[in-house]
Parts: sequence; structure tokens; C-alpha cells
Amino acid sequence: MRKYIYDAIKTKSKAAMRLKANGNVFVTSSGYAYDACKAASPIHKVSAMQKHKKEKDQGKQYYHYHPMLKWSKNKNARKQMHVHCWFLK
Repeated sequence: MRKYIYDAIKTKSKAAMRLKANGNVFVTSSGYAYDACKAASPIHKVSAMQKHKKEKDQGKQYYHYHPMLKWSKNKNARKQMHVHCWFLK
């Protein structure tokens, strides 16, 4: 079973490499999305689960996580990377 959906991505490490290379990843569950984002984050932190705005004609509800970056000298200040790890819930 493919856990990480995008071309031939079948492992967390390949999904993390794609995220680090500024590519979005679609996965089969929130757990796989979380793991891939955590592996791609230089500080091993993940954003809160975010819900994508659903359009009227869109059948399914999409959610995503972002890997997090440290962006300030303040140890608690974090910023989201621009890439997404999408999944259906």
C-alpha cells in the first residue's frame, strides 16, 4: 500500500526530501502527513492541522500540515515553510 502519494514516493524520507525541495506532498492519512512534515522541518516541529477552504463543487475536505522553521533569535518564534503535506480526513 502506498502511504505517500506523488509519483513514486513510497517512504517518509522521500516525502520529506520533496518537502525540503519546495514540493507539496499528498498522503493517505494525517499520521503520515505529520511524520513527513516533522522529518522535513529543520527544527522537527509541525504546524497545527489546517483545514482547506472547501468549495461548493469540491467533494472531499482536504487538510494539511506545514513543516516549521526557526526564523528569529527568539527560541520560541517559529514560521511555517511554504510547502504543504495534504491529506483527506
